[in-house]
Amino acid sequence: AIDLLRNLLNGILLDSVGNLTTTLWSLRLSSNQIEGTIPLALANLT
Repeated sequence: AIDLLRNLLNGILLDSVGNLTTTLWSLRLSSNQIEGTIPLALANLT
């Protein structure tokens, strides 16, 4: 799991973040300023 809540992150999520899905089961990014679409590879995370 990666928890990056309220870290003032901004920008976009690159498609390459989907490469983490073989070992990543949770990615928490709320309360940031991330823009754009969510990479499809992240769709199955909880």
